[in-house]
Amino acid sequence: MFALAGPVDSGFRVRAVLLASPRNSATAIGIVLALLFIFPIVTRVVSDPDRHRHLEQIAPMTAGLAVQRTIGVSELPIGPWQGVGVPALWAVAALLGGGLLLRARDVWPRASTGLFGSPR
Repeated sequence: MFALAGPVDSGFRVRAVLLASPRNSATAIGIVLALLFIFPIVTRVVSDPDRHRHLEQIAPMTAGLAVQRTIGVSELPIGPWQGVGVPALWAVAALLGGGLLLRARDVWPRASTGLFGSPR
């Protein structure tokens, strides 16, 4: 988490998130692939065993691959059923983020207008 010095209004945070969100599909695909492949690299670098296990538990690729394992399940950092839930939570977070960006970028019609922008 980033810590900013001094008082920061919430409008600044909203603008920062909007500026950081990709508008290009190639950039979005690059971010998704980075999320998939950066977690295993970072987990190899972390030396603390508790943090290493936690990163393996929240990583989307590690959790998704835990679903396929049938033998030696006790050795995994996360169980198969939890492995189903972690990618689902990542998908829900992505959908919520996309919905919030859609709403914030004023693409979604306001309540005072009809579906196609005509007044009610």
